[in-house]
Amino acid sequence: MKSRSFFRDAIGTFNASSFILLINIIIGIIIARSLGVYHVGLYYALLVIPNIIVQIGTLGLGPSLIFHIGKEEYHISDILKSIYTIFSFSSIFAVASLFVIFYYLDNPDYSFYYLIVLAVFIPLQFLRLINNRILLATMQIKKANNLRVIPQFINLLCLVLFFYFGRLGVLEALLSLVFSSLMINIIYYFIIFKKINFNKNNASKSCTKSLLKYGFLYALTSIVMKFNMEFDIILLERLSTFDELGLYKMGVNFARLLNQAPIAISSIIFLRAAHSKSFQKSMENSIKHFRLVFLFCLLSAVVLFFLAPVIIPLFYGMDFQFSSHIMRIILPGTVILVATSILSSQTSGSGKPLLVFYSFLPALIINIILNVLWIPKYGGVGAAWASNISYFSGALIFLSFYAIHNKISFFSIFKFSYKDINAFKEKN
Repeated sequence: MKSRSFFRDAIGTFNASSFILLINIIIGIIIARSLGVYHVGLYYALLVIPNIIVQIGTLGLGPSLIFHIGKEEYHISDILKSIYTIFSFSSIFAVASLFVIFYYLDNPDYSFYYLIVLAVFIPLQFLRLINNRILLATMQIKKANNLRVIPQFINLLCLVLFFYFGRLGVLEALLSLVFSSLMINIIYYFIIFKKINFNKNNASKSCTKSLLKYGFLYALTSIVMKFNMEFDIILLERLSTFDELGLYKMGVNFARLLNQAPIAISSIIFLRAAHSKSFQKSMENSIKHFRLVFLFCLLSAVVLFFLAPVIIPLFYGMDFQFSSHIMRIILPGTVILVATSILSSQTSGSGKPLLVFYSFLPALIINIILNVLWIPKYGGVGAAWASNISYFSGALIFLSFYAIHNKISFFSIFKFSYKDINAFKEKN
């Protein structure tokens, strides 16, 4: 494989993420101005359960296949056949879980038509995530980045068409997501199945077992992180109103604009850690990347803090003005969480995802307790403060564990140097 600089891979991922960010901002504007505060809350309340089911139902297979392909212990065709076999069974279980969960939620606003659309969305989303990880694992980074943009663009196009014809509601917004996932999976089919030579044997039992073993560890970590990010939405739906949820979610979405740089870098860090032959070098470079990302996020957060009261009403309308207050509250926790994702990606990519799991599990417990206590009294503001405390707690515990595990000083992790920039020039 040709040697590539970290900067080249990261900048390609960052460009794709930035374009997706722009599309998502436009999508957010269309949804906010078409649906209104109440139906925006309903829309995101409907999506939070399927998104968590997808996170659980993929069983950590995305990171697991990257790890296995990187270590070259099994032939790629064995790995992919095992992945798709597991996917078939987990999809059935996931869709069944969707109907059971929504049955017990027993909310009259959750139409049966919504559930049918979500039942189609879940397996398509499974497949989309796994196919993207296959391209990353085989180091087709540029192609994987380019294809990430397509479903977002298709989703936007569908929303614009529905809006133009005056038919954009919650159901149409969900249908746009389903259609975009369907189209990208068709494209993935022609790219993956036409390029990789599958042997005729059945999936290897040892390969399937190994994928599930490591996938389970990655899934634990992924689930804890996802719940930390999304459980507030579930509790707001239960303990507050859709109006409050809609205002909260749009503010949180804007704060998470800070995710774009870390997403670009952390995915490459995970990939390189899985392929790396030297843990020490991987760790040292990742710490340098952490410092730079932390500084970038901090400066960006200051800008967002002052612009929020102007930008959010301008984009989403005056009905969402309170979302800027939510965004300001949650910004500090978001900064430390997204920066910490750099080191957690390196740790997970090196085959040690449980270190991340044990760090953020206490933070999740804190998150749930504080949300239950504060949402009934303070609504979205209480949820934002609960998230802040949870994010800081998880990051502090993880960074402490990371320092102890790697036998380095906790404070050295934050010791910035101009030489850190050289980490972007490193080649694989």
